[in-house]
Amino acid sequence: KYIYFLDSDDRITSEAIAELVAISESNNLDQVIFSCDVFITDENESLKRQAEGFLRYYKQDSSLCDKPMRGDELFSSMVEKNCFYATQQLRFYRLSLLREHNCRFPEGLLHEDNYFAPLSLRWARKAMLVSNRYFQRRVRGGSIMTSAINHAAHLHGLFGVVIALCTNNDLWTDSELFKNALRCYISLLCRSLGWYCRDVPVEKWDEAIRDVVQSNLMGDERITTEFILPLLKDRVIEYARVNRAEKQIASLKESVKEVRKLQSLVAIKDKRIDIFEREVQRGISELDELFNSEAYRVGMFVTWPARKAWGGVKCLRENGVKYTVKHAAGK
Repeated sequence: KYIYFLDSDDRITSEAIAELVAISESNNLDQVIFSCDVFITDENESLKRQAEGFLRYYKQDSSLCDKPMRGDELFSSMVEKNCFYATQQLRFYRLSLLREHNCRFPEGLLHEDNYFAPLSLRWARKAMLVSNRYFQRRVRGGSIMTSAINHAAHLHGLFGVVIALCTNNDLWTDSELFKNALRCYISLLCRSLGWYCRDVPVEKWDEAIRDVVQSNLMGDERITTEFILPLLKDRVIEYARVNRAEKQIASLKESVKEVRKLQSLVAIKDKRIDIFEREVQRGISELDELFNSEAYRVGMFVTWPARKAWGGVKCLRENGVKYTVKHAAGK
């Protein structure tokens, strides 16, 4: 009666299916969208940052939770509040609805969830967002989403998804509410496409993207020319500017770090110099006090004969008797 898609390396809580069935039955839902936790199997800073990014991506707006509504209304509301996520592991479906409308994933593409999610909500008579964290997403090295996969594969997949959304007539015969949300959603996908194109020189991006589209079996030249390319051009140029700005900001931040480091070193050096100067001054003051003390004068008087005798012996050794006698006589 219901269907749920789960990847082999992720987990769901023990009560998930029973509670999702109960929620669906009690509210007569075609689709339930829920939340998740993230766990890491390989401890390193890069995966920790990606895990934090997934949690931000899966954020929800509490004002939408636990309110059954039409699928197009839920889709529009989540897009409007910038909390729409396409991940299939966070969705629980009534199987008959998917069969009735022949809802299928596009084969051979990455990011196929981004096509299936709005498609399924298009046909959902009633759907609901809940805050329950039934899904537990594993973040590990070497997965499709965390590995350094070729940008062309992501570009190819996202383009296929955008074209499929643009060319599926069933999606564009729904309410204006759904169509407006779909336009916004496609714009966001094109923003992602622009991100993957950010390293392509602006003057060559048309050629690069057309090559990807033409290699895609779902490609449609008219849709590409009239809708996607103009939209993407703005996104790519925008991301090129943002990318340059980010690099400049990063460079400035590094410069600021170096300046602060130098300031810190100078401050330490100044502090050491200040300490040294105070020590020297203290030493001079102590010597002045010593030379002006009564004990010093008495000591100099008492040791005068011995010092003179030792000086004579030393002069005799170094200069001989004649020089020593003359020196002692003051000649």
